[in-house]
Amino acid sequence: MEVLTGTRVIDINERGVQLEGKMIPTQTVIWAAGVQANSIAATLGVTLDRGGRVIVDEFCNIEGHSEVFVIGDIASYSKGLERPLPGVSPVAMQQGRYVASLIQNDLKNKNENLFII
Repeated sequence: MEVLTGTRVIDINERGVQLEGKMIPTQTVIWAAGVQANSIAATLGVTLDRGGRVIVDEFCNIEGHSEVFVIGDIASYSKGLERPLPGVSPVAMQQGRYVASLIQNDLKNKNENLFII
């Protein structure tokens, strides 16, 4: 994952994301901005924290759904912590790398490792 700050998005289309002077080819775009949980969380029928974020376990999964990963500012993880992890870019980047490794390991039939803070 690469975080681009101060970069203007010109267009998002079927080919990818067009920035000023650069095209990022992709088939899937997930737009995340701000510090308030996206309202889509309330439509999922899962447990939310008081900020409207989806409560996840140490694998970034929704309880009872090991096939579903939730990361970034819409995820709330607080096991063993005084407060949930903040919904900020560095945490989202760590979670993204972690979940990517879980998916890769799953595809290779390897064991899961816990997300370590």
